Formats: sequence, C-alpha cells, structure tokens
Amino acid sequence: MRRMFRFQFIRYCVSGSVATAVDFGLFLALTRLVGVYYVAANITSFLCAVVVNYAMNRKWTFKSTSKRVMRQFLSFGLIALGGVAINTTLLYVFVSRFQIWDIAAKALATVIVLFWNYFLNRHVTFKRV
Repeated sequence: MRRMFRFQFIRYCVSGSVATAVDFGLFLALTRLVGVYYVAANITSFLCAVVVNYAMNRKWTFKSTSKRVMRQFLSFGLIALGGVAINTTLLYVFVSRFQIWDIAAKALATVIVLFWNYFLNRHVTFKRV
C-alpha cells in the first residue's frame, strides 16, 4: 500500500510537471509576448494545464477505468477551480505585497497547490470504489 502510494505520487508529480510546463509556457507567452495582465494570464494558463493534467492523471497516474468520465472531469475541474483560486491569490499576494518576481511567485504558489490538488483528487476524483 505504501509503495503504491509512493509510485502514484511520483507519477502524479511527473504528470503535474508536464501540466506545469504547459501552465508556465502559456503564462510566459501571454505575459511576455502578448502583454496580458499576470493575474488573467495565470487563470488562463492554469485552466489550460488542468485539461492536460486530467488526461494524464486519469490514464497514467490513477489508471482510472471508470465510465463516468464527465463526472470525474467535473470533480477534477472543481478541485482545480479551488486550486486556481488559491494559486492566483498566493501569486497576487507574493507579487503585490512581498514584491517577489512573478515567475518565482508562480512557482511557489504552484508547489503549495500541488498538495491540495493531489490529496483531493486521490480521495475524491479518482477514489476507487
């Protein structure tokens, strides 16, 4: 059980790394190339990464065979909305209050939200019945 949890968390982190690359890549493109305000860019990039993250987690991390794909996606999406709210709030506080560089602030917020997302998705979205 403990070994399975460890491997599952490692897979979750790998899947999350791919989604994070999407998130940060889109964030940088929107803020640096297009000139979008960092809060709006963060919400957009985070939500795009959620779709990538869901697909990888369903198939690879949690190996879900549930036929309730839409229900799982909605659960994953609701947890992600909580995650984006926490992430964006932390990003705003780190940048506006503590004057932390936006990329460093986004990285710190992402690490914090990682735990929120993993535990809720493990115990709610991809819970084995």
